[in-house]
Formats: sequence, C-alpha cells, structure tokens
Amino acid sequence: MKTLLCMATDHNIVNIQPLSQIDVDKVVVFITERMKPSSETLIQEIKRSVKNVETLYIEKENSLRALHEQFSKWLENNIDDEIIVNITGGTKPMSLTAYQLFSEWGFRCFYCDKDQSQLIWLDDESAISNIGSKMGLEQYLRSYRYKITNKTPLAQIPKSYKDYANILYQELCKLGKYDDTCKLIGKIHALTQENPISITGFSQNEMALLEHLQRETGLFTYKNNAITCQDSETRKFLCGGWLEVIVADSLRANDCRDICQSVYFEISTQRKGRTTLQELDVMAMCQDKLLLVECKAKNWHGSTAEASEAIYKLGSLSNIGGLNTVAVFVSLYNLTDTAKTRAAENGIYVIAGQSDFQALKSKLNFK
Repeated sequence: MKTLLCMATDHNIVNIQPLSQIDVDKVVVFITERMKPSSETLIQEIKRSVKNVETLYIEKENSLRALHEQFSKWLENNIDDEIIVNITGGTKPMSLTAYQLFSEWGFRCFYCDKDQSQLIWLDDESAISNIGSKMGLEQYLRSYRYKITNKTPLAQIPKSYKDYANILYQELCKLGKYDDTCKLIGKIHALTQENPISITGFSQNEMALLEHLQRETGLFTYKNNAITCQDSETRKFLCGGWLEVIVADSLRANDCRDICQSVYFEISTQRKGRTTLQELDVMAMCQDKLLLVECKAKNWHGSTAEASEAIYKLGSLSNIGGLNTVAVFVSLYNLTDTAKTRAAENGIYVIAGQSDFQALKSKLNFK
C-alpha cells in the first residue's frame, strides 16, 4: 500500500496540493491538540481525492524523544507500506523527527515551497513545479473552511456590461482624458443612485460619450437630465460595478483562472448551525495564489476615514486563504498617504489613481 504521511497545519493547502501530483492509496494525518479544529476540514478535503484517510494524535509535539518513539511505533505496524512523508506542516520538532526517522528507513520525504509553488524531494533535491496551478477557487477556499454561496463567473457577465466597462476603460486610458472621464463617471453615478442626486448637466464632450455608451450598450436611457436603467442590477452596475468588470477582465489577461465577480462566501462559526456571510468584489486564482480584490470608484476628496474603512474591511478578509493570499485594493481615485500606509500595514497591495489604473493589467500580474 502506498501511504502518504502529512502533518496538520494552519495552512491546509500544503497538504492538499501534493495530492494532485502523488498517487497514493492512503493518507495518514498527524494531528496535535491545537490542530484538532482545523484538521476536520483538512480530512474532509483529502477524502475528495483519497478515500482512505486515518489520523494519528500527537501527544507531545515538542519532545524529540517522545515523537521518535511514537513515529517508530507507528512505523513498526506499517513497515510493509510504501511510505511518503510531507514534512511541510506540524511543529519543527515533528518535521525534524519525521525526516530523520523515515529517511533513514529509505522512505522519501518532501516539502512544499509555497513561494515557488514547488514540491521538493529531499533525497535527490528534484522538484515538481506549479503544484497549485490547477486548483480551483472553490476547492482552495474549502480547504480553509470557507464556502462560496454565490458568485458571477467572468464568462457569465453580460456582454453589454463588458462593453460598457471596456468603453470607459479605453476613455480613461486616453492621453489627457482621465480627469474628464472621471467627472463624467461621477455624474453617471449621481444620476443612477436609488435616490438620484441632482447635477448641473453634461458638457458637449461628456454628452457625446454618454450617448455613445447608451447607443453601444443599451443599458440606460438619458432624458431631461435623468438616467433610467433597465433594472436594479443595471443601476448597481452603473454606480460602480463596471470597475469590477474591468478588473476581472484584466485578470484574464494575466492567465488567472476561476475569475469571479460579486463573490459571497461564508464560514461556520463556533455556534452550531451559525455562519458569517462575507462579500468581495473580485476573486480569482493565479497559479497557486488566491487573489482578493476590492474595487472602489468613489472620489475620496482627500478623506482618510472613508478610504481607511474600506481598507480595513479588506484587511479583515485578507487571511481567508492562508499565506498564499494576495489582497488588492483598486481605486479609481488616488488615496491619501495615510490610507496607503494603512494598506501597507495590513499587507494590502494598492492600485490607485491615474498612473496605476492606466497600467492596471501589469499591476495585476502576480505570477
């Protein structure tokens, strides 16, 4: 029997990704007391690939002597198996003891390098690259106890929405047009809210672009200084959802996969049957990385408080996918230095203002 040994850790993904590269009959998970809660999710996810899963409770996780005795006893009962050991998880004494014992018996050991997306064999230092390049968004989140309840894949976004977003992006990228296009966007946002805000009207150039958007997309009609939308979803899109579509489409150019807009997801709380629902504008997988993107087309007017609040929201979600999560804050308008500092403190990558936005595709390249 071909058996894979792994050690429960806070980052379940290092024990799940290798299953796509290594064909085994059984997986044995070494679990410490601290890892008991998260190990349930790990075991459930492993069973999607390998039906035969066993656990071994580690009694003294920091004692080299006790670990050697416990691992040796397990090995005595399974000496005829073809054993492979993943030493990426667990405590350092667990990894060290496992490597020393099992490698001495001639069994292969490996670890996962998350930065290089590699599985590295320790006996001959050979590597398997891109071990997370095929994992889907839903599977990745499941490994961290999150469940997607609703999402809009990029392929399902209506063509009229994509056309509208593309026209605005092209205008924003034209030399000397950024500020003028932003002013038009602000007026459209004002007139398409549930309670429209009065504006002074459109200039000749603004009116030409507005008519172009109306003619090419058919999403709205403009008459008597009022914009009428097809439905509430279109109103929401015109109020800022178009920016999410631009970002999602830009990720496609960087070979990302499972690109989705308006992703709702939940995690079970400690109270039985209770869940906490969260939402993010854009989510995607880029090789083995989980991308979380919050998009804002709001003119901050130098407001640090509002921008910081939006950044804090993203920061609170930036750990949902473990160490391989990249959180990105995309803003049509520039942020104050204070807000940018807040983002840096929370490990959030900021794309804001004209120069960043016009280089959006390259800025969103995280390969």
